Amino acid sequence: MMQLAMVSGNRLFEFLKQAAVDGQLKRTTESSMRSACSQVLGAVYGQSMAVDLETLDVEDTLDQFERGKGRELGATTLESYKARFRQSMRLFRVYLRDPAAWKLAVRRHAIGEGNGGPTAMGDSSMPSRLSEYAFPLREGGVARLVLPVGIKASDARRLTAFINTLVVDIDQND
Repeated sequence: MMQLAMVSGNRLFEFLKQAAVDGQLKRTTESSMRSACSQVLGAVYGQSMAVDLETLDVEDTLDQFERGKGRELGATTLESYKARFRQSMRLFRVYLRDPAAWKLAVRRHAIGEGNGGPTAMGDSSMPSRLSEYAFPLREGGVARLVLPVGIKASDARRLTAFINTLVVDIDQND
């Protein structure tokens, strides 16, 4: 992966483009991530996007974006932009920490290594007010969710938004 000079919005776009060229992201994923980042950063920081992305408060930026553009965008579009921006920033910051190891880090994440492992159903360290749910994923994987009993709708929305930030391959056809 090429070394990039400034930690700005433009550097983020260069990173995403190079990730697609290197085969780390699908072109459609890169395009949707770049579009979301452009919308968010442009709306909050102007077209120059002269902002330090290493120290940027992602959630504060998204709150500002929602206050400024939330009424113009549909709820689904707004949530998609926010999820793609979070995911882009997460990948970019991992890359910035160690550019040489970034490819390996993405591959490890994609196959589920390094996540600390799921808690077993019978694990006595799990508080009694939690329930574990096995959720079958495509390609034979299983996600294990450990959630409080009786979660509220607001928590479910937040959890959905968080899971969307973990998506490595955003495909419009899924």
